[in-house]
Amino acid sequence: MKFLFRIKLEMSRYRKHLRHNVSRGNAWQRTCGPIQPTMNPKYDELSTFHRNCLAGRNGSAHKDSSGTRLCSSQSFRNSLSTLHSFLSYHGKTTDARIGRELLSQFGEHLKSYIDSLGVTAHTKADRRSHLRSWRKSANEMLHAHAASDGASDRDTSGASAFHQLLRQAIAAAHEKPKTLARRCGASTSAIQRWLKGAFPNVRARPSLHRLEGALGLPPDSLSTLAYERTAGCPDAIIHGGCSPIAYRERLRVNTKNRYLLALQQLNVSFLAEWGAFFEYKTTRCPGLKRSSRGVWRLLPSSQIGGKLPALAYLHGRGAASAAIALGDLRTFFGYLTLPVERGGRGIPLNDAQSLAWLASPVTVNGFLEFRTARSNGLIHNGQQRFAQLVASLTHPRTGYLTQLPHFSQCLPEAIAGKDWQALCRKTHELCHEWTRAAINTSRAPQEPIQGLLALSEPLAPIFRAIDALDMK
Repeated sequence: MKFLFRIKLEMSRYRKHLRHNVSRGNAWQRTCGPIQPTMNPKYDELSTFHRNCLAGRNGSAHKDSSGTRLCSSQSFRNSLSTLHSFLSYHGKTTDARIGRELLSQFGEHLKSYIDSLGVTAHTKADRRSHLRSWRKSANEMLHAHAASDGASDRDTSGASAFHQLLRQAIAAAHEKPKTLARRCGASTSAIQRWLKGAFPNVRARPSLHRLEGALGLPPDSLSTLAYERTAGCPDAIIHGGCSPIAYRERLRVNTKNRYLLALQQLNVSFLAEWGAFFEYKTTRCPGLKRSSRGVWRLLPSSQIGGKLPALAYLHGRGAASAAIALGDLRTFFGYLTLPVERGGRGIPLNDAQSLAWLASPVTVNGFLEFRTARSNGLIHNGQQRFAQLVASLTHPRTGYLTQLPHFSQCLPEAIAGKDWQALCRKTHELCHEWTRAAINTSRAPQEPIQGLLALSEPLAPIFRAIDALDMK
């Protein structure tokens, strides 16, 4: 009795929503506006369509007296037998209309049906292939109906092919638009606007793709219809709605103006300076004063996460802090050698490679300003880290450079003639100011995933993707 009632309800449920039966305050009408009722075709109609589809996909198909291509009768009978078995399992016959068991919830219904079969694995594979072919034909038929009816729908009710397909698919899903939106991670207000007749903007393309998957529609079926009106528009207009990621845009521009000094460009003079400095930072008995926090820890290669340059190793052990400091020095030397017209100092390559330049406040400040300009005015961790390195080197009591006044001989006469201690002290104060000013973030980690964070359930699309991969 329940089975007959369900079949009867399935066949008649859409007849309850004819225009003359819908009251002015009906919730569906308030959501979608006055539209013509849309009903999915029956499985009997799908059988004819599927036969023709199989004929079109089979190069050996023959034609009947009217010229229609026909597929192999045995192949179609096998496929039809699988459909009957599938529908019977879900309490349906071919008189029923195509529903979610073949559309929006096909994956779970297919798995349930296949698991219930007591046949060989080969037979299960055949039936799975048959049903996927039926589903493909169902999607093609619904899509073709929506596209062919788009012009007439626009004349009578203002609905385009996109809106026709969307409303038809949502009606077949037997879900409220709000429930469907939550399930596919889309904006409920956006789907309601689309149902009313609005078109999605370019930023909604990911939501449309998720909606297509939730409704069991072919990929790009909705998005193609939604954006076909933009055909012929300039690319900038079509994609203008996408918000660029600021960090990636800066990186794209900055990589065209590289200034990092390569390891092969480091000269013998600097390598000697670096060796003495490296020993000072790692030895247990330094010859100069050193702060308690100014030590670089050496670790075995097995305990180091990444690959360090050879200059960051001593006796087979490496210091990650040394690799970071060396990278900062290479960028600083690269800035010094960069031509003036490109924002650098124009200093010859060999003359620029000395730790002595870190005691010059004018040069250090110029480098930090240069990096800030490349970051669109942001003072972030990059400038802070370099400023802290220089501040430790020019500390009034424990600074490495402060305690070695002979470094002044590596600088031009205009700088070398000044009091070395006063020069280091001024640079030290300057670096403290830059450290305090470093309050910005260069790379906003939330920007690339802003679309997910804006959802009420940000992890829902990820879980759906995992489930989709498991179904394959």
